[in-house]
Amino acid sequence: PAMSALDIGEYFDRLLQLRGGLDWSLVYDGCLEGWQFHQCSLRGTTVVRVRRERPLPLEHWLPVMRPEFRNSAARGDTGPFQFRLVELLAPGDALLELAALSEAMGDVEKQAYRMLGLLFVSTDLTQPSLVRSALWRDFPQAGQFSSVSVYCDRELVPPRTQGGFACYECATSVHGSRTLVEQFVQIPWPTLPAWGPPLLKGTLDSFTREWTALTRPESIAMAESTYIIANLRSCTRGPPLLPVLAAGEDERVVVQIGGCTWAAPRPGEFSFPRYMQNLLAFVDFHARCFDRLDGWRVVPYQAVIDCADWEKAQQAFHELFRVQRSAYRHMYGGKSAPKVHFGASPSFTDLCSEGPLPIDHVVQRKTFVEWAQAQRSE
Repeated sequence: PAMSALDIGEYFDRLLQLRGGLDWSLVYDGCLEGWQFHQCSLRGTTVVRVRRERPLPLEHWLPVMRPEFRNSAARGDTGPFQFRLVELLAPGDALLELAALSEAMGDVEKQAYRMLGLLFVSTDLTQPSLVRSALWRDFPQAGQFSSVSVYCDRELVPPRTQGGFACYECATSVHGSRTLVEQFVQIPWPTLPAWGPPLLKGTLDSFTREWTALTRPESIAMAESTYIIANLRSCTRGPPLLPVLAAGEDERVVVQIGGCTWAAPRPGEFSFPRYMQNLLAFVDFHARCFDRLDGWRVVPYQAVIDCADWEKAQQAFHELFRVQRSAYRHMYGGKSAPKVHFGASPSFTDLCSEGPLPIDHVVQRKTFVEWAQAQRSE
């Protein structure tokens, strides 16, 4: 789908432009229950910025703001907007459906939100629409994170970075214990209509209700345990082995142990997240394993795994991986064999606004495996 293939990095670049060096004028201050409301002109359009501090450290704020969690844990507490998760593209990057407005709303209120949606996001909020929502940690710099939500109607009209097709958000740590949240929208009108700010107040009220639900202690604990990091170590003679269906149909050297036929991955084909996913699929478990978290690619010897999937599959994994260790030692000799540890902190390499890079070859350094990655073709 067009929204899944969207180059979301363009929109984060756009956020940098909206945050930098604009001449903001204050429209409201304090009368919106703690919100500040600013606007400025930018090349024939109007940029609106709302700001508010929240009494929660940034490290707790980030996990509850991931779109896949934000739009499930707070459902029922977010006022008029109802979202449904369509597809999890990666932790912190999701395709959502703006399903509907609340049935309890009257016709006049629905019409007001329709006008607000057309004004701020160029989308009729009374009709189902698609939203690509992504979060990047440590962006634009350390101690911050940003998110972008790109709206698209059900006809999949290609979104664009100009005009009101996207909403932007940036969170900054304040004194270590609070978070300043800034939200931006760019509307394709040279001036903000007088009826815009009053309608915006209803949306800000819904954000307040949503944030109250998300920052409950039980919500924070749930968000912080959504994913687990797997760490691959001790690959002294190459990456771990994979089970193959039939020895006679495979040209590689194989070992038959524990009722399985094992072989080394073909050169250039090993990816640790894909290895974890394929190994679990061999024992009929579907587990979502990723090479990235919150917009950043993790180091090649780590994988990000959905905790709900892992809880169901971990016993089967440990049993099968013990057999793999025996097969590895039998194939290569010696006492060492790959190990996988769970619960480590993520380590990052770079921002990854595009898809995974192809893996060129595997290099052993100490007890870790390093993957040299091929250059992306121009």
